[in-house]
Amino acid sequence: MNISGILTLFAQLPAWDALRAALDARQMPPALLLPRGARAAVLARLYLERRVPLVLLTGRVDTAVSWQQALETWLPDTADLLRLPEPTPLPYDRGPWSERTRIGRLQVLTRFMAGQHPLIPADDRPPLVITSARAFLQKTLPKRRFVAATRVLRVGSVIDLEKLERGWADIGYEEVSVVEAAGQFSRRGGILDIFPVSASFPARIELFGDEIDTMRFFDPATQRTLEVAAAGRTDRLIVPPAREALPGVAAEYALAIPDALLPEEGSLPSWRDDIAHLRGGDVFPTLEYYLPLLYPQPESLLDYLPDNALLVVDDWAELETAVAEFASHVDQMREEQADLPPGYPGPVFDWEAMAAQLRWWQPLVLGDDVEAPAPGAERLLLADAFEPGPRYGGQMRPLLTQLKSALGERERMIVVSRQAARLQELWREEVRTAGQSLLAETAVADGVQETLPELPPDGSLTFVNGGLGEGFTLVRREDNRILLDLLTDGEIFGWKR
Repeated sequence: MNISGILTLFAQLPAWDALRAALDARQMPPALLLPRGARAAVLARLYLERRVPLVLLTGRVDTAVSWQQALETWLPDTADLLRLPEPTPLPYDRGPWSERTRIGRLQVLTRFMAGQHPLIPADDRPPLVITSARAFLQKTLPKRRFVAATRVLRVGSVIDLEKLERGWADIGYEEVSVVEAAGQFSRRGGILDIFPVSASFPARIELFGDEIDTMRFFDPATQRTLEVAAAGRTDRLIVPPAREALPGVAAEYALAIPDALLPEEGSLPSWRDDIAHLRGGDVFPTLEYYLPLLYPQPESLLDYLPDNALLVVDDWAELETAVAEFASHVDQMREEQADLPPGYPGPVFDWEAMAAQLRWWQPLVLGDDVEAPAPGAERLLLADAFEPGPRYGGQMRPLLTQLKSALGERERMIVVSRQAARLQELWREEVRTAGQSLLAETAVADGVQETLPELPPDGSLTFVNGGLGEGFTLVRREDNRILLDLLTDGEIFGWKR
């Protein structure tokens, strides 16, 4: 579902113009105090207008998931929407990261290489990244290491085959007989297959001597080249690291550990089991457990952001509450882990230091802040344009009455519901019974809509099939004109906010 056509209404709000002017001047306004139902729409419109990398930081993991679902509704399919996953195991737990987590995090870091890596130009489709506090605070490899480890292959380039394979192994790619999953590579004579973690499909590299002759993407299920020309052939292939904990760096670390510091054999659970893998530069499931040990100065997502990025905080007060709960849990986990490698630091950053870095970026706060506005700073009145819609508690009669009243006032009505077809039937029956067949024919869009890429006209009623957490009434305060009534299942079937 895509209801991005609604977002064009924001251009009719003077408060929206004021927000754009403040961002253009790099004068971040005080917290916007937006109601929760309006935040995803505002963020989606900002992303589409600004055309810069955008990062949304929210407190809880489940809130980040809800944000992703809401933005998928508000943004067109062409948007580059990503979520930075949280590590799978708990902090200090020697457990493997899931493939989804590893690949998802590396895809986000790779997207920020556009315009920052010397061989990767800036992208005309910047990313919008959602991250929870848990994912945001995780330590990762320094950006300069990531840049140095990222390979860019081009058709016509001359390569050293043995050196190339060693390099792939050092940055976390696993050699296999048949490439089927991201992070794998194989070699058969003068043919190399590799599945970069940032790509949707693996690539087959054919050599002519030491020169790259062709590069084509293929289907890992059939091992056949993709038939669509635009998707099948490429003249440039980006190969970023396949692990945040680089095996080559891990080998250097492990070889420097004296045997006398290793746990006794047979002690369980014990990280001693991983020493042979670490010293061999192997790719193995629990490699990320050692990530905090490998880099003297680890970095965070903030260090990967380009200068023109826009950082947005959902709600600072809620963020600090979530961080405090998480920090308490981290402290408890550390106390319970008696068998840690020598000098093992915390896997997550201290919040006070990270909060200071966040403030330096001057984030836009959609909800509330814990700091008072700077002297002389004026609050924007954007929040005043959004009113919460009424709650009907599943009672259809008041709902249908309100729909008729709003249409009589030439208001634009949009109903987004998982029961849109049934609601439209009830509406048509209502106006037929009332002898208002003409109203039913002219005011209601033909059929239930699955997408809404264009804005419906004034005085119309549109039913859209889909889910959205909350709706709102959009009002232009300068003349008190209602620009939109957006109703969702939250208003139609909910009792209270």
